[in-house]
Amino acid sequence: MDAPIPASSSTILCRGWRDARGHGQSSYPKRLSPWSDQDDNLYEGDYEYTPATIVGEIVDFLDRLGIDRVHFVGEATSGEIGFILAAMHPDRVASLVTISSPTMLPSPAIKLFSVGRASWPKAVMELGAPGWAAEMAKQPGTLPIHRGKDYMDWWYHEADNIPREGLAGYVIFLSKLTSRPYLHQVRCPMLILAPTKSAAVPMEESRFVQSQIPHAKLVAIDGPGHEIYSERADECLDAMVQFYRELR
Repeated sequence: MDAPIPASSSTILCRGWRDARGHGQSSYPKRLSPWSDQDDNLYEGDYEYTPATIVGEIVDFLDRLGIDRVHFVGEATSGEIGFILAAMHPDRVASLVTISSPTMLPSPAIKLFSVGRASWPKAVMELGAPGWAAEMAKQPGTLPIHRGKDYMDWWYHEADNIPREGLAGYVIFLSKLTSRPYLHQVRCPMLILAPTKSAAVPMEESRFVQSQIPHAKLVAIDGPGHEIYSERADECLDAMVQFYRELR
């Protein structure tokens, strides 16, 4: 099943692909600590979910592809990783685009993501990625349900490729992550695509990012919810293409 792709996306090319840790076909470490204990996070092989670890894996991926510098695009919490990558490895990031990206997940957001369960990772372990996503879709301003059944069937089908244990470990990392200390170190050209009606990333958060990175360009995208990359794909792509043209 294929999702519809906006026509203007033909100007964006992809050379390589790696799923995030714990997603898709990427491996993940077996958790040794109980899911109820999010303070003592032990994994097999002494793996540590830290910003340095995750960013280091991205740099290793680029090295293996023989790529020195990239134009990094991060959606949602991947944008947080983009902030940190650009700060820690400025020589590897030519530009940064964030889409619906927070700098941290406040308690109300984590409660929202827990969908009535004891915690976010326990919800993922109980429901699996598709079941968790279906629960999230019931909350306004989250998933793009207005795009219809065919699109959401594809969305859930893709979510089914995410192993629950891998995702649960990653969301514990996200629950504790804050990229705020890194923002002032971002020097590369940057574009912020900010959703106006996201349940997870209010406009105030995007404005805060711009206040910490004054050279960043902010474009507000008036979509119905959080996933503006899907809900307003052409607007996002048009803004990105214009941003890249201005870099020349």
